[in-house]
Amino acid sequence: MPRLIRLPLLPLAALLELVLLALSWGLALASPPLAGRLVALAKRLPDLAWYTGRQ
Repeated sequence: MPRLIRLPLLPLAALLELVLLALSWGLALASPPLAGRLVALAKRLPDLAWYTGRQ
């Protein structure tokens, strides 16, 4: 994916990560097994190198 497309996605991706973090904390307190599945999903998200084009 070209860098010009990835950079505008960076703020959206950061917001998505914050939402997933807050959700996983809430689920960890309420239901640890379900929280484990959500954390496994969050670990599959691309890292900063992908968003900034430094692969």
